[in-house]
Amino acid sequence: MDIRVNTLIERGGLQCLWHPAESYLRRIRAGKEEILRGVYFALRNADWDTVAPVVRDAGFDESVGGWRLWQDLYWRDGAVNFEGRLEVEVSGAEELRFRFDGRALSEFRSNRIGFLVLHGAECAGSPVAVEKTDGSVVDGCLPCEIAPWQPFTDIRAVTHTPADGVEVCVRMEGEAFEMEDQRNWTDSSFKTYSTPLSLPFPRLIETGTRIVQQVTVSIQRTAGGIAAVEREMITVTEHTERGQRPFPQLGFEDAPEEAVDMKALQALHPDHLRVEIHPTHPNWRTVWREAAERARNVGAALETALFVSDTGPDGVGALVEELLHTDVRHARWLVFDADAKVTRASTLAAVRAARDSRGAKVPLFSGTDAFFTEINRERPPVEGVRGVVFSSNPSVHAVDDLSFVETHPMLGLCVENAARFGTGVVCVSPLTFKMRRNPNATTPEGVNVPTEKQVDPRQWTPWGAAWTLGALKHLAESDVESVTCFKTAGPTGLFPGSGPGAGSPLAELFGHLAEWKDSSVVCCKSTHPLEITALYLLRGAKRVVFAGNLSGGSLDVSFSWGPDNVRRVLPPGITWFVMGKAS
Repeated sequence: MDIRVNTLIERGGLQCLWHPAESYLRRIRAGKEEILRGVYFALRNADWDTVAPVVRDAGFDESVGGWRLWQDLYWRDGAVNFEGRLEVEVSGAEELRFRFDGRALSEFRSNRIGFLVLHGAECAGSPVAVEKTDGSVVDGCLPCEIAPWQPFTDIRAVTHTPADGVEVCVRMEGEAFEMEDQRNWTDSSFKTYSTPLSLPFPRLIETGTRIVQQVTVSIQRTAGGIAAVEREMITVTEHTERGQRPFPQLGFEDAPEEAVDMKALQALHPDHLRVEIHPTHPNWRTVWREAAERARNVGAALETALFVSDTGPDGVGALVEELLHTDVRHARWLVFDADAKVTRASTLAAVRAARDSRGAKVPLFSGTDAFFTEINRERPPVEGVRGVVFSSNPSVHAVDDLSFVETHPMLGLCVENAARFGTGVVCVSPLTFKMRRNPNATTPEGVNVPTEKQVDPRQWTPWGAAWTLGALKHLAESDVESVTCFKTAGPTGLFPGSGPGAGSPLAELFGHLAEWKDSSVVCCKSTHPLEITALYLLRGAKRVVFAGNLSGGSLDVSFSWGPDNVRRVLPPGITWFVMGKAS
């Protein structure tokens, strides 16, 4: 077996995916039941960036009823200089043992080095027994609503029941562990990790420091054997229990530094363009006026992100006066503080007063320009606002294809949780493939992510368009009011600049969606959401299906909607059709 590439391992009654680049054993199943979402080993630098290891050597051995794999790993990035051996051993369908033994080859600072154990998001609400490091046991449940802080700390072992008659105990040794709700960042898991956040970080790793950890997963069956898994037909059906939603407003982030094909952008009929205004920047009025002109040229409103630093009359007053003096339609103002993660009540009040004193009715949104996590931990002020806002990207903790796809339903869950923070209205701005800013960096240079690290080549591929469709589907079905997607042009945009040319699958997707903007979203569900995603749109008597194939190969899919059933072979990327007609 070649474990140098992504591999499906089916041995000893267990099935799992091995991703060697991330040293990640994932989607661990015993028959039909998922035992764990995954276990992997990671090294984070002082800004929480994951340092990718080099695999120097690797091997795979089989034994009666089991198997063993190992990797010799080397991490080198800036001051980070670390090596170690990872071993995974499986004994039948009863036990998996993960062991790591490594040492520092130089002195460096790190926020985390160790194993990470993931329980799937589907375990929300499930009972767990948590053994503490002192041997005591606490009974509890994994939270249903997204937990802002660690639901369990000082962990030695976690026992849960993923299915009737199946009990799984995960025992972690080498350091104290704790659990966080990764749904905060749209990951589909609860993560148990080492080095508690209550300890100071980043911590100094001295030359010669040895790190040894072990994770043992014990599976006990109290009834029945392992049921065989058979490949089922992929079907997409109407989710009648969830009903319909209005189609959200869609817009894009203005890219003033790039040459934009205005006719091509106009053809997408964006509801708005997003512009960022930093009043401390000497040219902010020029940025604002040029963005307003571009918005007028494409027939769009402006979504204005205000990064306020001066709440006095010469600050907010002058800012609001300039915004209202310009001839442009206002979609909304996103009110942020230049030096805080979440909108301050005083800042919101100052902007609201300046707006009201001039008789304007521009909708205000409070929240964060960072992750949903921030407004979950520090609730934004909501007096006099239209709603709350947060940004999102799928790459906070992992960048592989499967991890990206797993974020889809979590996007909707974040919107549904955020709706309970205030008025019930939520907008996501912006949605990007990669992180733009790192609000948790511990070094000044780590806050603003360089443009080259924001670029993801998948954005312009058929797969990237399919991922975007899945994200929009779950956001729309969660009743989000507005979504701002990507920049208009450039290396992280839709159209030419320094990025790929017009006519990319992503631009084509938004072009087709623009023709159905006055539709209702009919909630639907896929039996294989990691491979096929779909958006059902209804306009009068016309029904259209947008389907995204994320698998990398053609798939036979059955679509059911009301009395109609359609079966199609979908190529990778986007396919759309009116029920009963080909497109």
